[in-house]
Amino acid sequence: MLVSALSYSGLLSPLYLAAFRTGGAIAVVPVTVALNILWGGLVLLLFLALRAAVGGVPTLVAAADRENAFTSRGGEIGAFVIAYLLIMVAILMLNGLFLSPIYASLSRSGQTQIVFAIGLVISLINAVLVYAIFIGLRPAFCRQAQR
Repeated sequence: MLVSALSYSGLLSPLYLAAFRTGGAIAVVPVTVALNILWGGLVLLLFLALRAAVGGVPTLVAAADRENAFTSRGGEIGAFVIAYLLIMVAILMLNGLFLSPIYASLSRSGQTQIVFAIGLVISLINAVLVYAIFIGLRPAFCRQAQR
């Protein structure tokens, strides 16, 4: 949601305009991907911090006596990266194929509030999907070694 707020606030416009002026519409894609990767890293850190604050670290990730630890494992991070990249690619494709023309049409007709609402709803759906995929992948990526 922070990403949507930043995007629609215009704070990122100079960055996107510079990319567009430098290399055209295609130059906006690497900027978008880089920002999404940055946001994904921040989301992962926020998730780990909040999980540690509420004592929710599963034994799959840390020992039973470390449920308040700010910790993770490579498998858990890998599961998050895969989940995040899957949704990031899907939303970039969705935006490129379907949503951009809708956003442009709504913006031209002065319906910027609807554009913001659509972006917010899509952001919420993305967050839920990333979390669901992450939780689904985590057990496979964080299996305890058989003894």
